[in-house]
Amino acid sequence: MGKRKMNNHGMITIEACYIVPFTLMITMLLLWFGMYLYDCNVLSETASIAAICGSREAEKSNEEITELVTKRVEELLDDRLVSMDEPTLTVSVDYNTIQVTLCGQMEIPGIIFLTGWDGDTLWEFTTTQEAYRLRQSMITRTIHQLQSLSVNSCSNNQVQE
Repeated sequence: MGKRKMNNHGMITIEACYIVPFTLMITMLLLWFGMYLYDCNVLSETASIAAICGSREAEKSNEEITELVTKRVEELLDDRLVSMDEPTLTVSVDYNTIQVTLCGQMEIPGIIFLTGWDGDTLWEFTTTQEAYRLRQSMITRTIHQLQSLSVNSCSNNQVQE
């Protein structure tokens, strides 16, 4: 008497019904997460470049700097975001600092995270970058301070020798 073979004709189909949707869900999750990280990086870079551009124009009025920073953000974000909606921009210009805040949102279909068949999941990212206003008087004062420190350190070294 030989061994009986088990009839496994439908086994692969049943296993595929579990594995294929799970694999597709993980793949889509990684794809969405990659796009989210890319957009977060673009927002951070844009905010810091805009803050630095605003800090270079320190002698202008606060309204002019705000307008300049807003235009720079629009230029930098032009067709660069992959999946986020247009971010909200907040510019704060004080006497010494310029602060740029960008807040972006990305909707992910709820079916990917199994949060429900009807709703969407919302991912949000906020970045705030700050730069000091580089006024000419501050730059000149800093240069004089550095020169006096270097002269003092040179004279101290000559005394010690």
